[in-house]
Amino acid sequence: MENLNHHLKTWDLILKKWNYIAAVMAISIGLAFLFQYTSTSIYCASASLKLEDRRSELSELITIRNTYDRNSKSEAEKTIMTSRNVIGKAITALNYKISFFVSHPFRMINLYPAQPLDIQILELSGKNYNKILFKFEPVSRKAFQLSYLLAGKKTIRKYAYNSIVVLPGLLFRILNPRKNISQHYHFKFNEETNLLKYIIEKLKVDDNQNTNILKLQFSDPNPFLARDILNAILNEYQKYDKSQRSAPSKQTSLFIDTLLKKMAIVLFRSSSEIQNFKTARGFSDISSSAKEMITKLSDLEKEKQQLSILNLINREVLKSLNQPISTDKLNYNLQGIQDPQLIALLHNYNSLLQKKTELLLLYKPEASPVIYVENQISNIKQSIQSTLKNQEQQYGKLISYFSHQTAGLRKTLHSFPKTEKDFIQLQSDFEVNQKVYNYLSEKKLEAGIAAAAIISGIQIIDYASLPDEPVYPISIQIYTDFVLGGFLTGLLLIFLQHKLNTRLYDTSLVKELSSLPIIGYIRTDSKKRRLTSVLSIEDPRSHFSESIKALRINLDYLCTESSNKVICITSGNSGEGKSFVSLNLAASLSLIDKKVCMIATDLRKSALHLDLSISNHYGLSNYLSGQQTTSQICHKTFINNLSFIPSGPVPPNPSELLQHPRMKALIAELKKTYDYILLDSAPVGLVSDTVPLLKISDINLFILRYGISKKYSATLPEKLLKEFRLPNISLILNGFEKDHFQQEYYNLPDNYSKDL
Repeated sequence: MENLNHHLKTWDLILKKWNYIAAVMAISIGLAFLFQYTSTSIYCASASLKLEDRRSELSELITIRNTYDRNSKSEAEKTIMTSRNVIGKAITALNYKISFFVSHPFRMINLYPAQPLDIQILELSGKNYNKILFKFEPVSRKAFQLSYLLAGKKTIRKYAYNSIVVLPGLLFRILNPRKNISQHYHFKFNEETNLLKYIIEKLKVDDNQNTNILKLQFSDPNPFLARDILNAILNEYQKYDKSQRSAPSKQTSLFIDTLLKKMAIVLFRSSSEIQNFKTARGFSDISSSAKEMITKLSDLEKEKQQLSILNLINREVLKSLNQPISTDKLNYNLQGIQDPQLIALLHNYNSLLQKKTELLLLYKPEASPVIYVENQISNIKQSIQSTLKNQEQQYGKLISYFSHQTAGLRKTLHSFPKTEKDFIQLQSDFEVNQKVYNYLSEKKLEAGIAAAAIISGIQIIDYASLPDEPVYPISIQIYTDFVLGGFLTGLLLIFLQHKLNTRLYDTSLVKELSSLPIIGYIRTDSKKRRLTSVLSIEDPRSHFSESIKALRINLDYLCTESSNKVICITSGNSGEGKSFVSLNLAASLSLIDKKVCMIATDLRKSALHLDLSISNHYGLSNYLSGQQTTSQICHKTFINNLSFIPSGPVPPNPSELLQHPRMKALIAELKKTYDYILLDSAPVGLVSDTVPLLKISDINLFILRYGISKKYSATLPEKLLKEFRLPNISLILNGFEKDHFQQEYYNLPDNYSKDL
């Protein structure tokens, strides 16, 4: 039950202060509109790609093994994609050297891809030219004005079109426009380093778990720039991946090209020597036995040369193997290597290099996973070196064998005539060189086909498209957040005001602090006072007058056994409407043909005589001091049935005078003539003058005023009741609205008194 009452009180408090919430929410809606109007819209372009590793059918047909084995994880791809190499090339391809803007009350709007001015850059060598924002203002068809801030100093100069603008480290000219320009523009020159940092900061790369799909996002206030930057990065990343895959084949082609150039020179010399020999000797043809000898010699020499080429390839592999390991690309490819065991070792070696690259993205070089892979690389490296040395020895033995066979054939040449013998030697050398050249040409063709067969392992699924709607600010989200924040702020203000405020602002708080009955709610008068302070007579149909009538009716239920009622009206502090309520209550009682006498018992600071236009030279203080009689101090007022006794001059001892027996005698004398005697006393919370009056009164009314009375004032009447055992003390709430959720025990409806 207590929890239910607590919740009811909480809702009661919120419903009574609903205007707090409404006001704060209205302000929040205005702030939301202002926030959205002043915020810079952000657009997000998105794209996606798939990481693949595949070889073409053409590559399979010619049995060329693609060794760029990408087993890298998405983290490695993210690092490559956001590297300065890839993004730097994307910036170059974008050709975004100048940014143009138009001014907005709260921001600058980027006009990309529009270029309203044709600017020719002549030199960009300074360090801070990208920080200068130029303002272009057309002056005429032939001239314009530039303003800019340089080294803290604002400069404004006029230039003719096509003239050179000279600044430290910056030279450019604005060419004559094709059409008339009337609008002002701002522009600045983009420095590649700053642009690169901005792109790296704004580029987001996310991977879908358990898939090889990467999603790219780039955010920028300009949707066109966001789209174009993202697409440029995609294209350059795809080119980078293909170039990395093609690097080994290009390396092989360069190596074969070097051998081909050497063999071409040797072949040309051999051909020239044969032609010169035939011309000088007049030699035309040789015998069949000589031709057979040439064929055998050329075949043996061809085998020797091929073995020598294989040795060269092995030496290149060994040379590359002994170089410092590069973790961003493979050291060599397998083109030309024929040993299956060596191919497997080299393939594993390249795979471990790639794995080390991936681990270095996640761990430091001294981490145990990296050290473990390095040990594996070292072991395989030793195996490769050992295999290469063994092959070199085998190839050396074969070359020695073929050299021995060749030497035996050359001995038989001595049986041939000298001219034919010399020609056989020249012709065999030529044919050997020709066959080696053809062999190298075939290998170059195979390497070229291999390079052409390599495709990128990056498949672009979706290119970035132009964003339609900004991702920030979102209108619905902004207004929802601000309205919700306003609602919560309103609630917070209500509870803070309720907890921290020391004054009385609602009826429920009065009920919590005091158990005394509330016999009247004095409504606030919204009209200006015209003639007097007696509004119950001046405007009898007002809300204020009706509340005074309701109070008057409720007084009839208090102390019904007494025909002549003495009512003392007091409050905790000054300014709570005590005298004003007393005067209007007295006037209301006089309207029902009740004879009323009102006494200004506040001997220190009374002002009632001013409202009733009665002199205060003689009054209650004179009577209590024995200077005047009752008839001399009691005055008729302009209100029928209402008499008034002013306070009189301020005495030096007001508290003692009010305790004088003459005060009780005065009350007894007045009871014989009047139905109601109203005592307008001093604030009981400030002075003790009122306590004697409270004891002799039939009804004591304590005034609490909305927004003026403090919380402790609501506890004061109950303390007086217990301390002095006062009879019939009740509360009057001045300026409070009625509690519509609970009925007061002593409160009657307002319309009850309208006809009285």
